[in-house]
Amino acid sequence: MEPSLWQQQTLKLHMSTELSQAISLLQFSTADLFEFLQEKALQNPLIQINDFHGAFSKRKHYSSSSEQLPVKERKGTLEDYLIAQMRDMKITGEEARILQHLIYSLNSNGYLQENTDELASLLAVDVEKVEEMVRVLQQFEPIGVGAHSLAQCLWIQLDYVGEGTEEDYIILTEYFDQFAFKKWKAIEKETSINLCVIQELQKKVLKLNPRPGAAYERVSDAYVTPDFIVKQKASGKLIVLRNNDYNYDIQMDKMYKRGAASSTNKEVQAYLKDHYKEFSWLSKGIETRRETLGKIMESLLVLQKSFFLDGPTNMKPLTLRELADFIDVHESTVSRAVKNKYVQTPFGTYPMQYFFTTSIAKGLEETSSTSVKTAIKHIVQNEDKNKPLSDKKIVSQLKEQYDVSISRRTVAKYREQLNILASSLRKTY
Repeated sequence: MEPSLWQQQTLKLHMSTELSQAISLLQFSTADLFEFLQEKALQNPLIQINDFHGAFSKRKHYSSSSEQLPVKERKGTLEDYLIAQMRDMKITGEEARILQHLIYSLNSNGYLQENTDELASLLAVDVEKVEEMVRVLQQFEPIGVGAHSLAQCLWIQLDYVGEGTEEDYIILTEYFDQFAFKKWKAIEKETSINLCVIQELQKKVLKLNPRPGAAYERVSDAYVTPDFIVKQKASGKLIVLRNNDYNYDIQMDKMYKRGAASSTNKEVQAYLKDHYKEFSWLSKGIETRRETLGKIMESLLVLQKSFFLDGPTNMKPLTLRELADFIDVHESTVSRAVKNKYVQTPFGTYPMQYFFTTSIAKGLEETSSTSVKTAIKHIVQNEDKNKPLSDKKIVSQLKEQYDVSISRRTVAKYREQLNILASSLRKTY
């Protein structure tokens, strides 16, 4: 075969700064959005933030609304801390965009829940590049952040302090469930790793932080500002209202607008053109954010109608993908949009993420894990404190009272998530 020259034309998407920031706008909380707009207004003379009734500050300030919704207090966030570390690095613009996207995709524990293939597709970059930046993120403080799982989080920390061995790596990556449930003899039999080594790993793991991002959780429980308010009219109809006291928008500064129209200076025109471009995409991004959140909230009102009418025990199973299909958007769009957003309901104020739950068998139908947790909480609250119910008896109570069938282990898991002690520790004398 003779050598030859040939050309191949390929099409590859590139994630621009504008697209990266548009994604950030979607997942910003209301407080973060306001701070972001303030920063942009200082940098761009064309941007003027529309008048608003409430201001986010560390002072306890109340809106002019008759309901006087309390304002969220701002603290240092995990994202702020990681972004500050990123800015000290010598990386390319593309790497900075990928890294920033990864940082804003972390959950409250500091874990990265999306896989690299999904991220690469969304960011329109090679999977290898995403994996490289994930490894970079995993070296940031707090150590363990950016892990895809608890096992990986623990290994990253062990490796960082130089205490991780080859045996430790095998146990954590291949036998983590058996290790967690202390089926150590089974591990020893399958791997020939000495039991003493497994026990020593247990001691080391107990010194590690399984939730490296938890110390930076974004919201103070005492100050949560709902983005939406759901009410029920006298007729029984449900309505959703946007909390307009914290519904920010921007407009073009009139003085600079007049100056742009009258100026003949080419440098001034070029300057204003660049800033107008930024103003334009930012304005569109805010409107897209508003529309997307509105669609999601209206859909929740339909898909979780029983919750809004009758309370948490009537929550229906609902996944991010199901709602995404309902409004015809990508699942990752919904995932980002509901992050750090809150809904005030007749039964309390809840994070938007609360309305997405897994399903559990209930007779011939399905119920949500949230409903089951509420039922467990109710059962424990009404038990005889002198003879508290064991997990096995709670299983029986769930079947008898709620027609819900789950295992004792699942009851134990949900009980721990609800911070309910074991029966032996709940007993009063």
